Amino acid sequence: MKYTIYLLFAFALCFASCGGDDGPSGAECNSLGFTAEYEVELTAISEAATVWANDPTEANCDALKDAYNDYLDSLEKWEDCANELNQFNEWQAAIDAARQSVSSIC
Repeated sequence: MKYTIYLLFAFALCFASCGGDDGPSGAECNSLGFTAEYEVELTAISEAATVWANDPTEANCDALKDAYNDYLDSLEKWEDCANELNQFNEWQAAIDAARQSVSSIC
């Protein structure tokens, strides 16, 4: 189960340079911009995963799912980058797959 959590996190990062309506574009479509822009969300996932790993209760699982969903919601801002890089379909598929995976994290 822990492997699934970290795999989902890594998967989401792989497709992170894609994104939303009022999000970044042009030169901002790089991993450095992504990392800085979503540090709070990534930290929240890491903290929630640690809490759940140490105390796998339903409440902690729900908190982990919420953290992942908040992160995925923030990725929607990268839609313009996905379009600029001609990777919109791959980006949307990754977002959709990640959203489906969140429900079965724990």
